[in-house]
Amino acid sequence: MKKLICAKDIEQLILKGEKVVYIDGSEIITPSAKDLAKNNEILFTTEAPAPKVETLEAKKVPSIEGMDSEMMLNFFRAMMDKGLLQEMLECLKSKNLLFEAESDPNGLKVVRGKTVKMDVFDTGNPNAKAYFQ
Repeated sequence: MKKLICAKDIEQLILKGEKVVYIDGSEIITPSAKDLAKNNEILFTTEAPAPKVETLEAKKVPSIEGMDSEMMLNFFRAMMDKGLLQEMLECLKSKNLLFEAESDPNGLKVVRGKTVKMDVFDTGNPNAKAYFQ
């Protein structure tokens, strides 16, 4: 069914301040609507409306250039007082460690043997007790 565009529709566009009417070619436009549109410089077009492009404002990103060591120290103290620092450190620790180890700054690592988690190695023999890490 065809849509009828009459003078009342054009008056509504004038009130909205629109200057372009998008149609698909199946509309019936009354002569009074054409005259009113022509007098108010409103165009009829079959082209698809162009998408509106909004400009994004650059947000100011916080930087550490203005921070000094005292400010950072106060930040970590406040986190420690609220218990957030310990909670954050716990989140950073890996839960699925294969073993517990103590490391020295010179590179020496001591692994406690009873903490090593081993997986069963399938040899095909159910009586074999072979494990791997």
